[in-house]
Amino acid sequence: MTATSARLSLEGMLDFIPKSRRPLAPVFEAISNGLEAIAERRERTSWSGRGSVRLRFYFSGLLPETRSLERIEVADNGIGFDDDNLARFETFLDRTKGFNNRGSGRVQYLHFAGKIDVVSHFLDADKLMRRHFFCTPIVFITDRTLEPADSNAEHGSTLTLSEFATSKEAAEYFSSLTLDELRNAIKSHFLLRLHLARTENAETAPELEISFFKNGKPDGSQRLTPADVPQPENGDIKVPYVKIKDKQAEQIEWLVQPSHIETLHWAHFKLPADEQPENGVMLCSKGVAVDRVRFESLKKTESVDGFRFLTAIHGPALSRAENVSHTVDRFTLPTRTDLEKSIRDGEALFFDPTADILFFDDIELAVGDALPFIYADLVTRKAEQQADIDAIAKAHGIPPAVIRATKIGLTDTEEQITEKLFRKQAEALAEQSLKIKRLFEALDQLDPTADNYQDELEERSSELLELIPEQNKQELSRYVIRRQMVAKVLGLILDEKLSVSIRPTTKGKSKGSRQDKEGLIHDLLIRRKTKTSGPNDLWVLNEEFVHFEGCSDLSIDQIADQSGQKILRPVTAEDLKTYGIKNKRRRRPDIFLFVDEQQCILIELKAPDVDLAEHLLQLERYCNLIANFSIAPISRFHCYLIGETATDMDLAGHYRQNIHGDWVNRNSYKVMRYENGRQEEEIGEAHREIIKLSSIAKRAQRRNKSFADRLGISDEMLLKED
Repeated sequence: MTATSARLSLEGMLDFIPKSRRPLAPVFEAISNGLEAIAERRERTSWSGRGSVRLRFYFSGLLPETRSLERIEVADNGIGFDDDNLARFETFLDRTKGFNNRGSGRVQYLHFAGKIDVVSHFLDADKLMRRHFFCTPIVFITDRTLEPADSNAEHGSTLTLSEFATSKEAAEYFSSLTLDELRNAIKSHFLLRLHLARTENAETAPELEISFFKNGKPDGSQRLTPADVPQPENGDIKVPYVKIKDKQAEQIEWLVQPSHIETLHWAHFKLPADEQPENGVMLCSKGVAVDRVRFESLKKTESVDGFRFLTAIHGPALSRAENVSHTVDRFTLPTRTDLEKSIRDGEALFFDPTADILFFDDIELAVGDALPFIYADLVTRKAEQQADIDAIAKAHGIPPAVIRATKIGLTDTEEQITEKLFRKQAEALAEQSLKIKRLFEALDQLDPTADNYQDELEERSSELLELIPEQNKQELSRYVIRRQMVAKVLGLILDEKLSVSIRPTTKGKSKGSRQDKEGLIHDLLIRRKTKTSGPNDLWVLNEEFVHFEGCSDLSIDQIADQSGQKILRPVTAEDLKTYGIKNKRRRRPDIFLFVDEQQCILIELKAPDVDLAEHLLQLERYCNLIANFSIAPISRFHCYLIGETATDMDLAGHYRQNIHGDWVNRNSYKVMRYENGRQEEEIGEAHREIIKLSSIAKRAQRRNKSFADRLGISDEMLLKED
């Protein structure tokens, strides 16, 4: 009887094992394979040298600030592709290799690169051999060669990935990737693995060398050595297996098996904040992070005393091949909910009722119970801080719901906590006001002639009362009154009736108005040279604007996001000359707001007597500079030119008036990429509006008046219009 082996379709395998969501997944896989090859060489031979993995990124690019990834080389001094390792490499889903290998990592190479070049030197009966072959997504292994190697050749393998099939987002990620970022990502990903290797033997623990090249020339390098891995705190976590009590019972019960306990280990690392981008409690397989455990006491990106923390949970159960997905980005251990549903629905065909089961949610629960002990100091500080927060909130009448919704960092000062609580309370009150406004706007659906009219009206009134808790009515009323006052002050500035806008009368000289009306209006909305996270009244322009992060009156090249990262890459003197940019420092939007990803708001304020038609290009210049030099792409711009005076004839060709008498541009402005003196690629667009200050003031007063009426605030409580 002739035996045959099952054959796998390469295309089908690529469909069966999906592409990883992480851009660096193939790189991590290559490093992991290199580390395994080093461990295998040490296990199978008498070699006792230090392991080494060299990672080289090759970029191309004509301009200093642009680059494109051409190839990646990963070289190790491990066992090499001898006949046994080649046979395993050729067989997909093979799990015979040591170190709990899943046999599917090479699929990530094929998802990532159109060409994979492998050169390997290995010992065969004490003779050094050289093996060379290529892999592609069409033909897995091709152009094989095997020949005696040069006696001076380095033992190990070099894997080269090229002809990348990356998405636009992944290509942009690699083009902006820095050496520091790559080193930190590798360190974070392999931290536990490197620590365990160092624990086993510090003198032979592997080192990693990371190098960048551009246009064939070295462009920087860094090393990651055992000395770079901090010594963690360590401990164990016990997780019991369970067994079903009675599969036929209507209510499924699980019995804990005291004699069958899975032991997991934790390693708690304290890392400098500039090296570790975020905190995390990670479940690890084979020494690398796979899944994250939520830990509410420590925010993801906050640092404590200049440090962030990474807690790695590892153990045999988490490294077994059957418990990890082929993409190595999640665990496949069962959960109680899923298994119980399968049992009830009769879908658990292969479920063994006599088997002991380790549930993933039991692991998460056990880890969650251990975290307060692991983070004991932080938990204590958190409890002390919470007491301070409760005291501040109680003193200012801030309700518990607002406290829960406020993101407060563990290192926030009392002043910062107070500011955040007040801002969140203002947002909550504004949201309530909008709900109330919408409720009243829906009154047009009522029919006064209908028999049920009074019942429906009473129902709407009850809804309104539910939106305004009794303890918040006074605060909400005070807030609405304050907003009405701000709208009134804006009107006084426009009418030149604000006392500071009038020059004092001097003998022999006539009384005149102060010239800095633009400054008065600007500071009324938001203080110049400040961030929008501080007190502001941008609601006058748009209710949503108070929620956006941004800044006021800063040069574009000084604007930074919430993390402190400037939005523009450095604009050099050569850039200024190439693009003909003059007076870069004068490109200073009055107000800049971050919206969603790749979007921003630009607001330019002008004094009431300034002709807005003479400043139509100002916002477009801001868009051009930001779109062409931004680090993270910004491609959609919402531009507002605000003043009072405009020559209608100069606007009529491109703008149309809306119902408020303001102007909206008929067409979006196309922002073009400027390269080599040409502008052929569209990289963004801008929506432009011209708004009158008087229109803003009237609408603000009108909005707040309606809120006041619906809250039962009398006219006498508000500043009325003259």
